[in-house]
Amino acid sequence: MRVLRVSHSAVVDEWRGRERALTALGVDVELCSARRWHAGGTPVTLHARPDERVRGVRTLGRHPALFVYDPVPLWRALGERWDVIDVHEEPFALATAEILLLRALRGRSRRTPVVLYTAQNLRKRYPIPFRWLERWRCAPRRASRHATPRRRASPSTRASSVVRE
Repeated sequence: MRVLRVSHSAVVDEWRGRERALTALGVDVELCSARRWHAGGTPVTLHARPDERVRGVRTLGRHPALFVYDPVPLWRALGERWDVIDVHEEPFALATAEILLLRALRGRSRRTPVVLYTAQNLRKRYPIPFRWLERWRCAPRRASRHATPRRRASPSTRASSVVRE
């Protein structure tokens, strides 16, 4: 199985445990992460371990919901064959919209299942267009020959229940 993970927070070495666990199980994992990010108020630079397949990607913006990635490395990564695309960004984030737009434009990955991450455990009403983007991304897909399954990964049962509402 081949998995493409995208996560700005994976710039922090300790936060790449999911990738290491999947690799230990024999899953082929490639990670696209921010080259540099402010984590906990401290600038952090990506340093991949020798056995990790990590692409450092430039970002524009510093807010977790209002930044975007340099589209060129993502476009290249999405051009490969993947079994799953795991986007570890909130559904309402601009980076998530960017990744899903690039995926839609990239013919090869258009039908690849996507997993979205959310830690939102409170009902919130975001301003338009973020509200629309979040609803569109979290809505279950109808079964059709063009629909691609979408899944959500939540760190708590409360966050899962908020997404379903």
